[in-house]
Amino acid sequence: MSGMGKLAKVAVLTLIFTCCLASAAAAVQIGLVDYEFLFSAHPEYPLKNQEYQRAVANYNQEFEAKIEQITDQDELTELYAYYQSLILQLEEDLRTYIIKSLEQHIAEVAEQHQIDIVLVNTVVVYGGVDITKLVVEQMYRAYGISVPSYIRQYFE
Repeated sequence: MSGMGKLAKVAVLTLIFTCCLASAAAAVQIGLVDYEFLFSAHPEYPLKNQEYQRAVANYNQEFEAKIEQITDQDELTELYAYYQSLILQLEEDLRTYIIKSLEQHIAEVAEQHQIDIVLVNTVVVYGGVDITKLVVEQMYRAYGISVPSYIRQYFE
C-alpha cells in the first residue's frame, strides 16, 4: 500500500474517531451546584454547628482550667496542641458528615435528571444546568420538612 493510501486511511479513521467523540460529548449532561450554599443550607448544619460550638466551648474551658496548673512552657505547648487537635477533628467530622450527605443527595438528583457529571459552579464559566435548587429540595424532602423561606429566597 502506498504512503498516500495509509495517510488517507489514517485521516478517515481520525475523522471517524473525532465525530464519535463529538457526538458522545454532546450527549453528556453537566449539572452545576453551589457547593458552599448547599453546605450551609443542609438541614442538619445548624444543629451540627451548635454541637460543634458547644464542644469547642467545653474544650476551651477545660484548657483554661488546666493551664492554670501548668508552669512549664513545653507542657503548655503540648496541651495547646492536644486541644487544637481535638477541635480540628471536630471540624473534620462535621465537614465529613455534611459532605457525605450532600454527595448522596447530589447523586440522587443527578440520577433523576439523567445528569452525567456534576461540577461546582465556581469552576464553570459557561454551560451546564444549575441543579442547586433541586438538591436543596431533595435534601429537605428526605428529612420530611419543607425548605425554609430564608433558603428559598436564594432562588428568587
